[in-house]
Amino acid sequence: MAEWIQNSLIIRLLSAFIAAWRRWWHWSAIGRACAWLGRAYDSSLSCRLWQVLGRGANAAENSVYYRFMALLRRGTETLGDIFRQGLIWRFLQAVAACYKRLSANSRILTLINRLSARQWLLLAFAWYLPLEFLIRDTLHLYAL
Repeated sequence: MAEWIQNSLIIRLLSAFIAAWRRWWHWSAIGRACAWLGRAYDSSLSCRLWQVLGRGANAAENSVYYRFMALLRRGTETLGDIFRQGLIWRFLQAVAACYKRLSANSRILTLINRLSARQWLLLAFAWYLPLEFLIRDTLHLYAL
């Protein structure tokens, strides 16, 4: 199959055209203009500016977005530390420990616990329309 494709007239003409284009590129007006622009860029102000901005270990560290996200991360980490010291966090930890202890021997709850909260949320969105159709149109329960 590969030999049949390589020996086809269209492929041979296309490869000959590409080879000729590569040979003629350096002598064409567009090729000479591109080469001139490449040489001019090496001594341009914009090239020197990009070299100066890219000297750091991570060029993105200079951006406003990076600094804003770092500030946001530090703020959420601080809030997390504050909330972990509160009573609500301890209460939620106790509820979670109790739930895990009670659901450890249950087969159904073990299957339910295998899915993360994100997966349950995706399932809820995926099953919303089919369940809504079943409840309202098939079962005629409009009050729900």
